[in-house]
Amino acid sequence: MKSLFYFNDVSQLTDFETFEVQPVSDCHSRTMAEGEAPKFWCVIGTLREEKSEGIQGRQFPVADLQSESYAELFACLCLHFIGKA
Repeated sequence: MKSLFYFNDVSQLTDFETFEVQPVSDCHSRTMAEGEAPKFWCVIGTLREEKSEGIQGRQFPVADLQSESYAELFACLCLHFIGKA
């Protein structure tokens, strides 16, 4: 699997207030079954309240990475970038 980033410019990361890592088995819309191994890991960003007006939901994928450690590292870098770490 190759890494996939869901933003065009790093400045877009400031639209988010937090980042978390979640395992993904098949696709983002399907919940993993118990005991199922993840195929990749996703960094999920939570939009700042003022950026989420008119949008259903506040959590969106920011990046898909091949391992949990890469995803955790990227989430940590995102928090540092937005000044929350």
